[in-house]
Amino acid sequence: MRNALRYPPLLSAVIVLALYAVAQAQDRRHVVQPVAPTDVCARLVPSSTNETARLQEAIAHCRAGAAVYLSGGAFLAGPLEMKSGVTLWIERGATLFAIADPTLYDKGPRSCGRIDRRGDGCRPFISFSKTRGGGVMGEGSIDGQGGAVMTGTKETWWQLARRAQSEGGNQNVPRLIQIDHAQDIAFHRITLRNAANFHVAMNRVEGATFWGVTIDAPADARNTDGIDPGASEDVTITHSSIRTGDDNVAIKAGNNGPSRHISILVMRGLDQGHALKLLLDDVRFSDRATWQVENADVAASGIWPPLQGAAGAPASGSWVGCAKAFR
Repeated sequence: MRNALRYPPLLSAVIVLALYAVAQAQDRRHVVQPVAPTDVCARLVPSSTNETARLQEAIAHCRAGAAVYLSGGAFLAGPLEMKSGVTLWIERGATLFAIADPTLYDKGPRSCGRIDRRGDGCRPFISFSKTRGGGVMGEGSIDGQGGAVMTGTKETWWQLARRAQSEGGNQNVPRLIQIDHAQDIAFHRITLRNAANFHVAMNRVEGATFWGVTIDAPADARNTDGIDPGASEDVTITHSSIRTGDDNVAIKAGNNGPSRHISILVMRGLDQGHALKLLLDDVRFSDRATWQVENADVAASGIWPPLQGAAGAPASGSWVGCAKAFR
């Protein structure tokens, strides 16, 4: 639900009390601020060409516990697959850009960059699949170039998404980062922006930390969710700023299993409206699977701007109902 609703003072008090009652239900790990690896297996500088092969080779040959380090400048690449224990470290002033060429992301022949009924025809830009450890760190950025015109077309990824909406179909566009069946993944101080679709999507992840992360996309960029933990557990999102064109955080479950033990703490929005939606409207629960979201601790304290005066209703009902769903 995208519209903000105002509650009377009594109901606002109920909301705060309901949240307080579940304050002990949270990520079961002892979460500390992630630390960058001391071991760097490759230091790369940009070459102004397609860097996909060079980056993938560096990741593939990097030892667990070490980092692939991207120095200042612009790196252009297609889909990348991360390896267990390897960290992608992007320094301040460096940006990793996703090339806006649908053919690079095709799951099947000419499946990406089109509209159909399924909308699952693109590989993600960065994939963590069945990995353990590692992540993405640094004060640089990853840019999905959702507003860039796709190669061979006259429209951007975001324009394709809007056209799909008007035509009643589903857009085939790449997610920025997909984490599947992975464990102990860390994101620290990185900026993620302009994803063509979701910025970070998670499925069956056990242990993920997002600390000091900035996510930014235009308000009219369709389906550009910030962080979506799906069927995942022991997830902490903290000290981060998220502003997107859709849900800033969407906790989901469904047929893949429950989402549980999730902490969202000490968040700062990039503007007041999105900050409020971050906690209330945009931390939402999948309608069909609200009962499977367990032990989530969305702390009222530490959110800026504070809750006083306004609240947004989550997609599946009232905050009292969501509090019950925490169990």
